Amino acid sequence: MAGGFGTRLRPLTNNIPKPMVPIVNKPILEHIINLLKTHSIKDYVVLLYYMPDIIRNYLGDGRKFGVKIKYIVPEEDFGTAGAVKLSEKFIKDKFIVISGDVLTDFNLSDIADFHSKKETIATLSLYSSKNPLQYGIVLTDKQDRIVRFLDANMDTLRGKLNYIKATDKKGNCISKSAVIDKSATIENSIIGDNVIIDKDAVIKNTVLWSNVKAGSRCRLLFDVVGKNCFIGQGTRINDYVFIGDNCYIGKNVFISSSIKIWDNKQIEDNDKITRSVIYDDRFFSDLFTDSKITGLSNLQINPEFGAKLGSVYGAFIGAGNKILIARDSDYISLMIKRSISSGIMSAGVNVIDSQVIPIPILRQELKGGGGSGGIFVRKSPFDRRSTDIIFFDKDGKDLSGNKTKSIERIFFSEEYMRAEFNKVGSFKFQERTNEKYTKHFLSCLDVQAIRKRKFKLVLDYSYGIASTIFPNILGEFNCEIVSLSAHLDSEKITRSPEEFRSSQSHFSYVVKSLQYDIGFMIDAGGEKIWLTTAEGKLLGGDRFLVLVLKMFLMVTPGVKKIAVPVPVTSEVDLVAKEFGVEVLRLKDTHYSMMMACEDADVSFVGGNRGGFLFPEFLYATDGMFSVAKILELISLSDQSIDELDNNTPRLFMLKENIICSKEEKGSIMRKFMEDTVHYKQELIDGVKIFIDKDSSVLCIPDKDRNFVHVNVESPSERKSKKLLKEFKALVESYVKSV
Repeated sequence: MAGGFGTRLRPLTNNIPKPMVPIVNKPILEHIINLLKTHSIKDYVVLLYYMPDIIRNYLGDGRKFGVKIKYIVPEEDFGTAGAVKLSEKFIKDKFIVISGDVLTDFNLSDIADFHSKKETIATLSLYSSKNPLQYGIVLTDKQDRIVRFLDANMDTLRGKLNYIKATDKKGNCISKSAVIDKSATIENSIIGDNVIIDKDAVIKNTVLWSNVKAGSRCRLLFDVVGKNCFIGQGTRINDYVFIGDNCYIGKNVFISSSIKIWDNKQIEDNDKITRSVIYDDRFFSDLFTDSKITGLSNLQINPEFGAKLGSVYGAFIGAGNKILIARDSDYISLMIKRSISSGIMSAGVNVIDSQVIPIPILRQELKGGGGSGGIFVRKSPFDRRSTDIIFFDKDGKDLSGNKTKSIERIFFSEEYMRAEFNKVGSFKFQERTNEKYTKHFLSCLDVQAIRKRKFKLVLDYSYGIASTIFPNILGEFNCEIVSLSAHLDSEKITRSPEEFRSSQSHFSYVVKSLQYDIGFMIDAGGEKIWLTTAEGKLLGGDRFLVLVLKMFLMVTPGVKKIAVPVPVTSEVDLVAKEFGVEVLRLKDTHYSMMMACEDADVSFVGGNRGGFLFPEFLYATDGMFSVAKILELISLSDQSIDELDNNTPRLFMLKENIICSKEEKGSIMRKFMEDTVHYKQELIDGVKIFIDKDSSVLCIPDKDRNFVHVNVESPSERKSKKLLKEFKALVESYVKSV
């Protein structure tokens, strides 16, 4: 009988069936086969159901174990008796039914003799104990839920089974392929294949499955750790903790007793875990990244989370105020938006539902005084499994760090009030949103200049919301247009890097094949754009920015300042110098770019990821307006993008990502700053040094990932390669010394 799900053993049985759970580094099922062989039983029918291929691939036809095996895999779960009935065609004589997921050394020959002597139809063998606690594999509560496991491995090591013994004097069973530091303490434990245990680690009464790495000074007591797990240095794991496969437990983590951590979880350094981590992809120690919350759809970001978040945000905004809320076309976004709306109303705050619109339109509504704050819910453009919840201030800008920290504080402390029953908020749908947006949109452009040019365009909408709005606006421009991906499709609004590159390649091919003037791809959220020239050349982010900026300065008189993030190419400075314009360098965040628009002298803000801000229209990125504005700039400058590209000077930028931990980033930046103090330095975001007039090196930590970025730029490719080699080695030396 080897078909069980092993639900009570989860997370240990998330990826393997229960009969394949290892006991002293061998599956339970193999121990059962060895027991049967000692009683001369060698013909087996193995009844499978859950994950049958794992068992079948391991046992094969039984030849390597010296037995014969046949398999039965039912189409549905027939239960214990039903499964045995299916094996009837293979049975000609007396037979024994034994579970493939129990550990026993019953004398099967004695049981068979007893059965014959009694001349009974069937004999059931049980074990009775006056004190079952010392033998019980599992303890349960009144609802039959598991409270603790008292893992069979320990009984086996103590010699409770006749045919399995520990392998060393300290009562351990250690795989020959394990690598254990001499200073580590291992007692009464089972150590699987390819396990690495670093110095001064303490492992007692614990089972480590294969490919586990336990860092220095970590401590584990009465625990089970699944395959392919990493446990950082200094981490303490209390008793009866069960960790699934492929988990990452950071440094100096504390995990309290009787906790379950399911597969593929990530616990950050210094976290304290006091509850089971089952659905969360990682343990939330912070909610926000900038003004956005991202989590696994319907797991981390679920209706309960949404309702609580809405209540917290409503309490933060204050009773009686209005919050605008909108979403993309995804059904999970709809579900989460509704749960957030309910939470907002529970705080006595009124909800204005803008329904399915692009983010820039929601910002415009807030800019016009539509509410005291806003929320947009979308499927993450970077991970189809995840949902983003983006927060906006009353003016349509991103929330500041101080405000997101205040919301986090309320969320985790749960110190917020709900409204009285007669003072809950109202719910209304917004009206005339698109009309107001279109009117303002057209008022900020020279429409006649665009109409005279009679552009031939290819537009790829990335299956996003812009496809429902932008075609009506484009009708004003007298353009010939071919549209791609121009319908809503929630399954396609998130694309992998490979899918994205494939879409860009196809889009560029269409532009060149049709011999059209230009092509634009708009991201699904309607904020960013990519451009392909008439030659079918897709412009890189930095070059795209430089050419748009140059056209803007060519046709816009009186520009005093423009603003760009620190990592952007210095080609921007060369173009600005040509037109006598000051360049402001900013932190590489959308919030910083928006705040730059508060300076009345700033006429243009641009980034190197397809986002442009035109303050006269909106102090945020809007892909639809950016397309229209670029058409206007081309018309007024009377140059094609290809011509402009050929006549604009270039620099050579090279980039390298250097892996490091979150904790190491600060010391790396400090050392880089100290060791390059003899150069001119810019410390706005990271450390940027100027080697000479046209050559620079930027060392900047990634805000989300465990990287430090090194970007070098110079007038020649050869010089850039030399600089990259030199400064990459310098930063890598810091990582090794930390």
